[in-house]
Amino acid sequence: MAETKQINRLPYNGKVHEPPELKSQVVFILVHHYGGNNRTLHRHIKLVNSMGYKAVSFELEGAHKQKMFIPPISKNFKWGLRHIWADRIEEILNCISGEKIIFTLSNPSYSALDAIYRLKAKNIKAIICDGGPFFDIYKSYWNLFTYAIRYNFLIRIFQTFFGAIYWNTFNYKQNAKKYIKSFSDDIPLLSIRAEQDMLVAEKSIDKCLSTYNKKLITKIIIPEAAHLMGIKKNKKIYRQSILKFLIRHQLYNN
Repeated sequence: MAETKQINRLPYNGKVHEPPELKSQVVFILVHHYGGNNRTLHRHIKLVNSMGYKAVSFELEGAHKQKMFIPPISKNFKWGLRHIWADRIEEILNCISGEKIIFTLSNPSYSALDAIYRLKAKNIKAIICDGGPFFDIYKSYWNLFTYAIRYNFLIRIFQTFFGAIYWNTFNYKQNAKKYIKSFSDDIPLLSIRAEQDMLVAEKSIDKCLSTYNKKLITKIIIPEAAHLMGIKKNKKIYRQSILKFLIRHQLYNN
C-alpha cells in the first residue's frame, strides 16, 4: 500500500504519495482539473505509484464552488485564475528538488505552461497533459456548462461569459506561444485525448500546441472515453500509453 505524507513545507494542502517500491528519483507533479482537489486525483496517484514513482498533489482552489467570488489577483497583480494557478504550480515546483514530470489535467494545463516558462523549464524532464491545454476558451466553457454542469440557457450564458473573464482570455493565445517558444528542444510532451470528449475539441488542443516541436509530441486518443475519463474507462490503454512514452524517452526503470 502506498504511503501518503503531509509535508509542512508544501503549501496548498500539498501531499507526497510514496510508491510501494521506489524505482525512480524522478517525481511526478500532479495538477488536478478545474474544480478538482487531492481526492479527485486518486486514480492518477495510484497509477503513478504503481509504476514506481513518487507523486506530489496539491490544490489549486479558486475554481467552481471554491472561492469563486474572490477577485482573482495573482502575486504579480495580474488578473485571472490562470495566473493564480500558475503561481501555485510554480511554488510547488520550487518546493520539490530534482527532476520532475508534470502531469496535468484539462484547463490548468495552460497554467502549467506558464509555470514552466517562469522557471525556465529547470529540471522538467517531460510533460503529460490529459484534456488540455487548449484554446477556444469560450467554447469550452459553454460545453462545460452545457454537458457537465448543465445549467439552463440563461445561466449558461452568464457563467460562460463570467468564467472566461475570471480566467482571463486577454492575450492568452500569444502568451501560450511565448511560453512554448522558451522551452528547450528536449522536453517531450504526451498529449492524451478522449475520443468522446464533448468539452474540449481535439483541434482546440492542437491549436494551443501548434508551436511545440512536433517531434517531441506524442498524441494518444483513448477510445470510448469522455473528457478526462480515459483513466477510468480504459485504464489498460491509459497506463500502457504513459509507460511507452516514458520508456521511449528513457524515463522509466523496469
